[in-house]
Amino acid sequence: MPQVAINEPTDPDPRAEVRLGGHQDEPRHLAFKIAAIKPSSEAPFHIQGGEWTYLDCQGSIDTNVAFTVGVFSKGGEGNARFAWGNAVLIVKDQEAGGRFVELFSRAFSGKLPKQVKRSHTPGPFAIKTAILGLDMHREVAGGFSGSGGGWIATKWFPDDDGQSGEVFFSYNLARRQGEFSEKDADYADDLAAVFASALRDGSRPERTPEIVVCTKACSRSHCVRSSR
Repeated sequence: MPQVAINEPTDPDPRAEVRLGGHQDEPRHLAFKIAAIKPSSEAPFHIQGGEWTYLDCQGSIDTNVAFTVGVFSKGGEGNARFAWGNAVLIVKDQEAGGRFVELFSRAFSGKLPKQVKRSHTPGPFAIKTAILGLDMHREVAGGFSGSGGGWIATKWFPDDDGQSGEVFFSYNLARRQGEFSEKDADYADDLAAVFASALRDGSRPERTPEIVVCTKACSRSHCVRSSR
């Protein structure tokens, strides 16, 4: 996995505007616990010189919701804080994916698409990310700032099957906790559709173009429709 380009910030004390905490203006969010931290997604969970860290996670309000997040963990040079990055979201199987998307859609009040009745084996879902800040403090009224707090603040750009959205993803390895947090309420339905497609249903099958077949040349009223 190539290392992403990292630019030095101009603000010496950057602030990641991710609204978290117990404030009355707190946005919708989905908290989770980090049950295990591994440098690889497969046994023996260690790759010498690897650049990825995998987090085995469980929903804080529903421990039956389990998922793994892989984050591209190799930092930039010097004191660089911001970068474009990569992540993967992994579920064990279609049933686990269904539990995740159901909880996610409830947490963010998104409209969950009707489940497609077919078998699907979800693979690792690759997601582009923006790393907003490292080792930050989480503020009571929302957002992250300063340094020494242990929180890594990122923003995800999930995209699948023609749908896309944005959501904040922040985590603290020392505290073994993390959280998805709302970027914009308008993304709720799109995010539900993206995760449902990637983790539960699979991509929608391509539609067969409708072909008009004329059986008589004298009148368009004799044309019939057929699909091939």
